[in-house]
Amino acid sequence: MRKIIIYFVLLLVGCKEEKINYIEGNLANLDATQIIIKSVDYKDIGTKSHINDTLNIINGKFKFSYISDYPILLSFNLLKNKKIIGGLAFYEKNSKNMSGNLCVFEENIKIVYNTDDFEKIDGLKYPIFKANFYGSETTNLYHSLKHTKLDYKFVKENNKSIVVLWELYWQNDKFNSQELNSMLNSFDSSLSKNYTYLKLKEVLARKIKLENIGYSKDFNWIDINGERYNFKSVSSTKPYVLLVFWASWCAPCREEIPELKELFFNYNDRLSIVGLSIDDNYSNWQKAVIKEEMPWINLSGLPEDKTGVKNKYNITAVPELILTNDKGEVLLKNIKELDQIKSYLDTHE
Repeated sequence: MRKIIIYFVLLLVGCKEEKINYIEGNLANLDATQIIIKSVDYKDIGTKSHINDTLNIINGKFKFSYISDYPILLSFNLLKNKKIIGGLAFYEKNSKNMSGNLCVFEENIKIVYNTDDFEKIDGLKYPIFKANFYGSETTNLYHSLKHTKLDYKFVKENNKSIVVLWELYWQNDKFNSQELNSMLNSFDSSLSKNYTYLKLKEVLARKIKLENIGYSKDFNWIDINGERYNFKSVSSTKPYVLLVFWASWCAPCREEIPELKELFFNYNDRLSIVGLSIDDNYSNWQKAVIKEEMPWINLSGLPEDKTGVKNKYNITAVPELILTNDKGEVLLKNIKELDQIKSYLDTHE
């Protein structure tokens, strides 16, 4: 199951002398006249990004300056005649994997596109051009952690790394409260006032609460018609409830809807499905619910509460599926394939 990760800012507390760093690009073989450099807007836990700069590409080259006392995540779009003609993706170190982002932190970096290597990816209107980058150990660490499940030993060995702390936030759903607490406590005291560390402490508090009381407590969300639902009303006296966290802008979420419909009809005698949207735009959510014609109840905190579902349930990536019993107690988490749910339902009454 593909997921879209929801990023946020990693602010460091404290003052220090500002240092200017540079990203220089050599894109001589590309027919582009400008490059848009975007960074994720981390302050709100969401997928919003903002444009840092639009630079002219002169003789195939550009130079971007930045100042940051925390790691920032950058993406790059190429323009010709003010229209996007492609994006850059980067070869990960010692890997065949590609990434659409660089994670930079007080480093001077070079980007080089010196081959005719590009790929047209389904769902994108423009090709992805594959480039190399040099000079960013932060990016190398960021890329490697994307394919690694953190554990206490690794965190302890890298307990001064802001990037490891950052990644722990994105992976927090893989750990119970005891595991997360142990890893948090292993970080060096110099990070204890870091924005990400403090956010993880909030996540830990919510995780402990969810583990103690389940998902049924304080369940109070609204459908597109303004009707409120508690957990009892969505479970419909059935023994199992599948909570589907999704968003209208999430392509993988919408791609799995046909499979969820099949699951809904095949197990409708004992399984309730509830969609819980993390959208922050009421109109987009409403249109998606109507267009997809999902036969189950779809809820959100919108229009008033734009982040309630996301924050209450510690959702950092979508789609996220959680199977509970009719009391809201968790039976399955970190579900990668719908077959896991089918297997559970087939072997339990």
